[in-house]
Amino acid sequence: MIGIGLFGHNGHQLSIDSLWDGATIVAVCDVPSQVSPKQYGTFDELLEDSHIHLVAICAPRRDQQVHYIRRALLAGKHVIAEKPCLMLHDDIYEVVALAQRVGRHFFEMSGSVDEAPYALIAPLITQGLIGEIGQVCVRKSYPYADWRPQDEGVDGGLVMQCGIHALRMIAHITGLRVVAISAVETKIGNPDLSGELIMAVSISARLSNGAVASVAANYYNPRAHGRWADDELRIYGRDGMIVTGQHNEVHVITHESRTTLQCPVQPHPFQHVIDVINQKSLRTRDIVWDLHPTHAVIAAKDSARHDGMWINIP
Repeated sequence: MIGIGLFGHNGHQLSIDSLWDGATIVAVCDVPSQVSPKQYGTFDELLEDSHIHLVAICAPRRDQQVHYIRRALLAGKHVIAEKPCLMLHDDIYEVVALAQRVGRHFFEMSGSVDEAPYALIAPLITQGLIGEIGQVCVRKSYPYADWRPQDEGVDGGLVMQCGIHALRMIAHITGLRVVAISAVETKIGNPDLSGELIMAVSISARLSNGAVASVAANYYNPRAHGRWADDELRIYGRDGMIVTGQHNEVHVITHESRTTLQCPVQPHPFQHVIDVINQKSLRTRDIVWDLHPTHAVIAAKDSARHDGMWINIP
């Protein structure tokens, strides 16, 4: 049985009362709750608990999260960290090397591509149903709220906190690396005229097979729309296209036919993390490939700071 320790409440995707097969929440730190089994006052106290094998980290500031990740790994804990797990390329290299050196697993808490409807698409591409991919387009729109921090170092901001879902779709669903990226941003619509919160971004990318990709992400989704997210994924190939629809639908359109597939509800991505640590399954993606989209959004943010300059992805 894997013992889990939760740290931080800055965007935590894990619920204190969730039930997992093969794991249980042992203790928390900086997680307001009335039902937690044990509460520690400091992160170091949490790490000293020998019953905790996996620490889920949602640091108070995402741009400082590397310090908590490093300490947890050195304490012999497996780690899963809220997206973006890290905000510098060098920090990713350091953490990957450290996890391998101490023999512990490190995951980013961003398994959206393994959920419905996206989990259905990668096998369709592998089957060659739409031929070689030439273009990928992703739309990610969420509502603005006054709890969104004006300081993007707190949660990563629009590109790194929201756009990372889109870059994961582009890379992990198609199997293609993002080799270069360009991004431009705007603050139009930010009610705090002196704030730093980016409200919309347009991202262009070149993929490893020569294909092109684009992302439109924003905080403009109106409340009357009726859904938290206004999302769509379109993948265009030589022989057809794949488009996501509502209610976990996937539309496959070729020159000969149009088929609508229903993706069943998938297990929570965190269950896969537990199964990997318990040696019940292998990682879906190795750590380097898993963090490739994080490198991509770091480069996209760097591009936006330089007025859309093209940046190669390390």
